[in-house]
Amino acid sequence: MPPRTAGTTKRHLKLGWTIVQLYIRAGMALIETGVSQSPPYLYIRRDILGQFDPRYHGSEGKLRTSLAWGGPSTLDRLSLFAAQELKRDGYWFNIELNDGDALGLTWAQWTIGNGERSSAATAYLSKEVRSRKNLESDSRDLAQIGVQPIHDLPNVGKGLWEHVSVLLSWTRSVNETAYVTPSLSMSSVSPAEALARWQADRMGPYAEAVSAHQILWKRFDSVEGKALLKHYGDPSIGPTSPMSKSIVLLTHQSRGSIKLRSSNPLDPPLVDLGFYTHPFDILAMREAIRAVHYWIPKPDPDALAADEFEARLRALSNPYWHVVGTASFAKDGGVVDSQLRPYVPTAHTQAAVYGIAERAAALVKDAWRLR
Repeated sequence: MPPRTAGTTKRHLKLGWTIVQLYIRAGMALIETGVSQSPPYLYIRRDILGQFDPRYHGSEGKLRTSLAWGGPSTLDRLSLFAAQELKRDGYWFNIELNDGDALGLTWAQWTIGNGERSSAATAYLSKEVRSRKNLESDSRDLAQIGVQPIHDLPNVGKGLWEHVSVLLSWTRSVNETAYVTPSLSMSSVSPAEALARWQADRMGPYAEAVSAHQILWKRFDSVEGKALLKHYGDPSIGPTSPMSKSIVLLTHQSRGSIKLRSSNPLDPPLVDLGFYTHPFDILAMREAIRAVHYWIPKPDPDALAADEFEARLRALSNPYWHVVGTASFAKDGGVVDSQLRPYVPTAHTQAAVYGIAERAAALVKDAWRLR
């Protein structure tokens, strides 16, 4: 099957900022010290009883996290009801996303505090650090120099690992009167009212990242899933590591690469995501869709022949903006970057980046006796 160009985009972000603010420690066993000596604290002003476990959240951390402002929505309540009904089939409600075991249906936690984004820029970097000129470069200066290697690091650019996602949509009618009670949402508040609310007390729809409130994390524990893992091996880092998040494949066997296109630093790089270059991954994505199908009886991946399913999957799959592994650990490498992780976390990458940064900072301070 001929290769396809995926929908990647060029983005410019401020130093220390993230695009999606989900805070998830899932799969953090790869990092010795975990994330933050002082856990992030929850900042929220509504009834959140039963949506998190306060034992895993502190009040002294640098990073602020919040639950969603709105809801619970109709879908939230239906999902909780389904988790109760399907518990014996490997689906359950997990009250705490960041207790080291993220499997099950969880409430999302966002790095938002006081109605504003909380990120590395606000939690870790002082104003003086953010304003350093050495953290910025003039593109005209870079264009005047050639690219000459000063140190041979064969691993750089190799081993690219990225989450694979596929967007599937369908409609389904429900008897809303059986599940719905009044809840807050963006649809019930006008933009002017939402802005006024945020300006008054930093709450309301504008204090919410996205409308998604819950996440379903699964391992491949069906008969087919267990047979798949037995045949190809388990690519995850442990028995409590999720393998899929809704319809996102978190652990797979394929690898890609990133290379310079030319000596001109303004030319976009050559990025090969390497999706579905290993036979495990097509079968694993089918298993991930099966898990969603069991939760919501659409879509059914087994309704298609294997070759048609693969063709549609290759046509619909896209990256999830969680690229790692292109500067993985090396004995002679001096890279401190999120790309040094040899495995992609089984979660959004923000928390893992902070864990690596804190560990690296501690090592540098020890080496230079700065403590």
